Amino acid sequence: MNRCAVLGKPIAHSLSPVLHNAAYQALGLQDWCYDKVEVGEDDLENFLNQITPCWRGLSLTMPLKKTILPFGTLQNIWAQELQVANTAKIRWDNSERTSYFDLYNTDVDGIIHAFEHAWSTKGFTSNASHAMILGNGNTAFSALAALTKLVVKDGLVTIVSRHSHNNQQLQSFATAHDLRCEFVDYESAVSLVQHMDIVISTVPAHAADNFAQELINQHVQPHASLLDVVYSPRETVLKQAWENSGTVSMSGEEMLIYQAIEQVIIMTECGVEHKEIIEQAMRKALKEVL
Repeated sequence: MNRCAVLGKPIAHSLSPVLHNAAYQALGLQDWCYDKVEVGEDDLENFLNQITPCWRGLSLTMPLKKTILPFGTLQNIWAQELQVANTAKIRWDNSERTSYFDLYNTDVDGIIHAFEHAWSTKGFTSNASHAMILGNGNTAFSALAALTKLVVKDGLVTIVSRHSHNNQQLQSFATAHDLRCEFVDYESAVSLVQHMDIVISTVPAHAADNFAQELINQHVQPHASLLDVVYSPRETVLKQAWENSGTVSMSGEEMLIYQAIEQVIIMTECGVEHKEIIEQAMRKALKEVL
């Protein structure tokens, strides 16, 4: 049996097994299975040391996306630039009887592909020059990295935060990728939403509720394409603020699907030509669960 799993703490809420196992079934990989294992930062090294030759890949969720870095080799550009990995492909050396971990970041491409898919479905063409990120935590780095591909050169990214931690790093990353960056509080952000082409909320469930309710109270009609990374609940107050906007409004399940597709391709080496099969299987499985 070829084993894969998602690691994190807490992990009970994870929908990754639903997505990955649906993909395995669609690909005819009957001898592959994907589980979820609760592993905290202090437990990770011990877990990795117990890896056996049947293991093929790991998904890393909070709080392990940086904790995994000393144990593997960063393979793709986003993992290298952000120093954050959510995927580990496991290689086993029989002669040395040891495992090696190739680390990737699929979160960034998950955001990019989510927007591209939604825009193509609506018949939109993107020429975004202004974008807003709600929150400045670890997920904000993936959002900002995605915006380097979704926003035109010299575009403006407004980052909305309550605290200044990570702001300097976010500013430096934006500058290095030819984007302008500004930081505002949530009160100021309400009046700026109408000027945005893209809005990405990276904060946990309900953290943006007051901001969203203020948009509703002030009858703000955004034209920006929205991605709320939260997928439980699916219909957040923030999405309600976009309800009658006529533009793109996505929950976190879209990002979840596209980052998982990349993970399956990396772990199974099934080839990018199978993307459509994987996506269809994941969407069907996710719809049944949600």
